[in-house]
Amino acid sequence: MTADEGGNRGRPANGLTLWVIQLAVALVASFLALAVRPMGTSGCAPDCDYALLSASLWTFVGFAIVLAVATGVLLVVLRVRGRENPPRVWWIPLLGIILTITAALVSHLVSDDAMRIDAFCSSHLDCGR
Repeated sequence: MTADEGGNRGRPANGLTLWVIQLAVALVASFLALAVRPMGTSGCAPDCDYALLSASLWTFVGFAIVLAVATGVLLVVLRVRGRENPPRVWWIPLLGIILTITAALVSHLVSDDAMRIDAFCSSHLDCGR
């Protein structure tokens, strides 16, 4: 049975689809946080706060993992409890995506501070330094 046969035409994306998108967002953001972001430390060494940088990146990755697992568990629980009348759960992974992106931005700003980068100042400006 296709989505059109099941009467899903015009309805919001289902929870499973958005949960897979949440996993992809968390995976890409975690890769950027752990593999790409630390490459910038060469520009701030030896003045980097490596403890803060590491804490911000690993806290974000842990948050993204816990959030993805909690979203998946919540989707399963709500689906099992509402077998006769399945609830609309698409908003749960959508909220997870928004929280993952927000946490990634906060982690990026904290890592900017750890690497002594002014996030709101262009590198060609003096910015009061």
